[in-house]
Amino acid sequence: MIVRDRRWCQGNLQHGRILLAHDLAFPTRLHIFSGMMSYLSAVLWLSLIMVGLAIAVQAQFVRPEYFANPSLFPLWPVFDAERALDLFVVSMAIVLAPKLFGWFAALVNWRRCKQFGGPILLTFSVLFETIMSALYAPILMVAQFGVVCHILMGKDSGWNPQSRDDGALSLGQVTRAHRSHTLFGFILAGISYSLSIEMFYWLLPISGGLMLSIPLSWLSGGAKRARPFTILGLLRAPEEKRPSSIVKSLIEQIKKTPQQDPVDSPLMCLDQHAELCKWHLAQLPLLDAPKPDEFHAPTVTAEWKIRHAPSLHQLEKSLEPVEMIALLSQEVAVKQLKTHGLVRHHD
Repeated sequence: MIVRDRRWCQGNLQHGRILLAHDLAFPTRLHIFSGMMSYLSAVLWLSLIMVGLAIAVQAQFVRPEYFANPSLFPLWPVFDAERALDLFVVSMAIVLAPKLFGWFAALVNWRRCKQFGGPILLTFSVLFETIMSALYAPILMVAQFGVVCHILMGKDSGWNPQSRDDGALSLGQVTRAHRSHTLFGFILAGISYSLSIEMFYWLLPISGGLMLSIPLSWLSGGAKRARPFTILGLLRAPEEKRPSSIVKSLIEQIKKTPQQDPVDSPLMCLDQHAELCKWHLAQLPLLDAPKPDEFHAPTVTAEWKIRHAPSLHQLEKSLEPVEMIALLSQEVAVKQLKTHGLVRHHD
């Protein structure tokens, strides 16, 4: 999710360049700004935590100066606990209101409530989801803070293909991805505990989620690991128990469809299907290929590999994705395959 989120973050922040463009309707500007703030809010949230922690550390170790400026009257440090509590209540209301409305809307509609397992399972699912969301939120906060910093420094996130299966990750992969989050959580908990037990408990929802980031990420990273929740009926959508008619029809159609051989690689397809090769060559003038007098590193390396590859299979194994795209997008490169006998002639 974080890998995919990085690309969305870069795209949303790039939209800031057209935020003040002419002839945009106000709802459009608001939509763009909302998309940007969905990631910049993580920076503001973490900044708020760090500033508050710094003020607490200063109050603990730095002697306050009541007469910093020449004056007959002291300047007492003021902490407005009532307004801070009001801010907390308003923030929680904004976060929890959609969940409560959704829970209530399902609860008063008996047919819909029954699809979620009844009022008891529905309520337990909402409570469980709220707790888990609170634990995952600080992990995403720290991750998004790092992503925003990388993007503002000009580092491109790329657009590599993402996993479409259940996304199961090994414990080693999860540990490498979240060890910095875990360390930051322990540091945050240690500092708050050394200052006061009240601050420790106040920050525990944040530091606790970070300290548990490795097991939490591992737990959410695989379909089989969520089987206990499925058995208990928690977090189950109605369609999981009773799929819709169109999904049932699709499943039945897939079962009836004979199994086909896996799709060959691009170069193999061009070699084995003459009509496809002719059609592909006819489309090449429409593609945005590099100019003949322009140095394009993937094209150069692809041509070198074509000349030295003993077979088409070995060539495909050695080509990087950018080199494969460069090869397929230029008629000269495709014809080089024929020249070196790597594909059959389809002229």
